[in-house]
Amino acid sequence: MKHPRTSVTCLFMLLCMCSTLTLGGLPGTDRTAPLEDSWQEQIVSPQPGWSKSKDGFSAMLVLSDEPDDVLQSWTTPSGAVPVRAADSITRGVPIVAFVFFAGCAADDNGLCNASADFIIRRPDGSEYESFGDRDLWKGRPAPPEGMLRLSAEYVGVIIEPGDPLGRYEVLVSVHDLNSGTTLDLKHAFTAIDGDR
Repeated sequence: MKHPRTSVTCLFMLLCMCSTLTLGGLPGTDRTAPLEDSWQEQIVSPQPGWSKSKDGFSAMLVLSDEPDDVLQSWTTPSGAVPVRAADSITRGVPIVAFVFFAGCAADDNGLCNASADFIIRRPDGSEYESFGDRDLWKGRPAPPEGMLRLSAEYVGVIIEPGDPLGRYEVLVSVHDLNSGTTLDLKHAFTAIDGDR
């Protein structure tokens, strides 16, 4: 079930009520430090599949089963960004795909125009859900060079009792529409039964 962008206050209530949804994001906090060294390295030195960089534009896809902790850390100016990535998820527990990015190109007014398309695939390769043209950073001031941002929107999923167990894949195409640069990211998670 798709939902329009929501406020942060009702974000997790909606997450618990729906199998698949788009979550409204926060207008990211500037991060230059104290970003954990490993995260800085991962976006500067791309990792296979889930972190890429091209022509000065970088993006990183992170899956987390503790989305409230990610958002709280991100909005706490004095804290680092201790994102605990999830490789597996138990049925009924939300998993959220966050996109961190840097280096979107500014237009003549100094604004970024960046979007993201999300596709989630079932273990058999069929499409579970898709969310096109999500707001990565549209019509917002371009972050200073080297500054990391959290996308304005992100996607959450809850694997329900009728959904198959196994390896799901999250595919994200991140588009810097001002520069014409696209980065294709992917990350997988395994859905397991809660009785294990």
